[in-house]
Amino acid sequence: MTLTVSLTKTTGLACNGVTVAFNSTFKAYDSADVKVYKVLTSTGVETLLSLVADSAGVDEYTIGALTGSTFTITAGTAYASTFTIAMKRELALTQTRSFTNQRSYRGETHELAYDELTMMMQSLDETIARSLKFPVSSAFTGVEVPVLTDNAELFMKVNAAETGVEWAQPADFTASLPLAVANGGTGGTTPAAAKTNLGISAFQHNAVATTAPGVGDDSDDGYEVGSRWINVTTDRHYSALDVTVGAAVWIETLQTDQALAFSGTHTHTALALFTEQNDTITTNAITFDFSAGNTCKVTLDDDVTGVTLSGAAAGAALQIRITQDSTPRTVGGWPAAVKWWNGGVAPVISTTAASVDIIYLFFDGTNYFASFVQDHR
Repeated sequence: MTLTVSLTKTTGLACNGVTVAFNSTFKAYDSADVKVYKVLTSTGVETLLSLVADSAGVDEYTIGALTGSTFTITAGTAYASTFTIAMKRELALTQTRSFTNQRSYRGETHELAYDELTMMMQSLDETIARSLKFPVSSAFTGVEVPVLTDNAELFMKVNAAETGVEWAQPADFTASLPLAVANGGTGGTTPAAAKTNLGISAFQHNAVATTAPGVGDDSDDGYEVGSRWINVTTDRHYSALDVTVGAAVWIETLQTDQALAFSGTHTHTALALFTEQNDTITTNAITFDFSAGNTCKVTLDDDVTGVTLSGAAAGAALQIRITQDSTPRTVGGWPAAVKWWNGGVAPVISTTAASVDIIYLFFDGTNYFASFVQDHR
């Protein structure tokens, strides 16, 4: 056999629901060297058909004896016009023929040369196998990767003519937004909508603010009615009553030196001042004294193994703000009068440096009913 053309595959053979015989444009010696595919035109998805000796069925084909010329395959199914047929020659990269020396003909020398050529092809095949490749049915050739110089942090995309690839900015992509959850997005255009779509119901809080909240600190920023805001500069605490976009309403809930105001004949004997007390750790123990205010704070500079609560009046709502050290510290030894909301299990204080945990307590005169919000940053 001679090889006067370089063709190794035939593609785009149209199906019509009737035709089952398809002719190749390349030559082959062995049916095992031929691979046949049906191709769904709309998606380019290829299905490899199985070679059988006779009586081909669905996704099977037969092929006659090959003599080093072009050939015809017969599909077991007459595929609809939504499909095309593609076929290619694909030889195993092995050399199984042995040559012996005969007088002046040095067959072993020729065999060595063939072996070395086969090794070269095997090396090339291993390299090509690690590269990006077009499907067998594709007509594209010569597509090159654009130059890398001066194109850092760009994305590669198919050009508008669909003839190659080019570098692009993220803004050049025209994916429909918002991206659906099923496609890896959130399906929302605001933090609040994204949280809802992702099934996240936890409130967003801000425990490290340096200013008071304003009308713009709203649902677009993820805040919800009941969200808390702490201004660590002025030691003020706020709660969200309305998070309408552009018209958020926050009230200051812990106002320094401002007494509770009641109408009618209410009697209030609990603590009326809201000055935040700064407590310190002494020999691994700390006392949170609420006699001068209903909120206390501490920055951990040592582990705490004993906690004392004092000075609170019955009916008082209390708060403890704990800021973690640069070296992770622990807090334990809470008194038995503290009744934790989650079944009596005290929290493990957040370990991230400068993270803030807030403990909320209600004192009924005997017990402190406690809950907590953790790991504000």
